[in-house]
Amino acid sequence: MAPLKVEVYVSDNEWRIVGFARPGMPGSLSDNRPDGRRDIYRLECLPDDSKSFIYRSRGGADIEIGDLRAVFPTEGQEVIAELKRGDEPYRLMVATDRNLRPAVIRFTHV
Repeated sequence: MAPLKVEVYVSDNEWRIVGFARPGMPGSLSDNRPDGRRDIYRLECLPDDSKSFIYRSRGGADIEIGDLRAVFPTEGQEVIAELKRGDEPYRLMVATDRNLRPAVIRFTHV
């Protein structure tokens, strides 16, 4: 089961799936801000698949090796979204390490 779907806006109302966060397998996403700061977003699903959370940490590190990813927040974390099945998707504008041009990312608990 893959309850938190992560998509990027491509064009003309077209979204491309870029990943999923699953219970027991959280995900992360970085945002390289124009002011030089870096936000780390941690994506987590509850073990019972009832809801997903998106947390923001102002600073820290995230390491990706193949399908594995580790997040090390250094400046605390705040919940910026709590999603359940049927909720409207949550959207963020981020400039990731892979694409420094800001893109709209959409999160949906499915």
